[in-house]
Amino acid sequence: MEYQKQSVIEDIKGKKDLIAEKYQDKLPVARIDFLSFSGKVCSCEEYATEQAFLETLNEELHYGVPLNVILYRDQNGKTISRKFLEELDTLPKEIREEEVSLPQISKKICKETER
Repeated sequence: MEYQKQSVIEDIKGKKDLIAEKYQDKLPVARIDFLSFSGKVCSCEEYATEQAFLETLNEELHYGVPLNVILYRDQNGKTISRKFLEELDTLPKEIREEEVSLPQISKKICKETER
């Protein structure tokens, strides 16, 4: 029973890697979580390119919008450069890194097939 469980886990990890590799250029690089006045996430938006992410981030922070920044790690464990933080007048409430999860990848694939 334990062997089967381990085999299933390895199979899932292998499929995740294959999907991530196939769709690497279509995966989001970052996400902005927009916060309500109480500090809770009220909406979020993922960005497929660093340029689109930075444009939105700069504009929103310019107007004082409270937000968190999540940088996604690629399959090599790397994120976009954090150098942009040096150029910001106002910092986000939180900055953290996350891996792009399989549900996020699956959502991208489903959106592509709907078109």
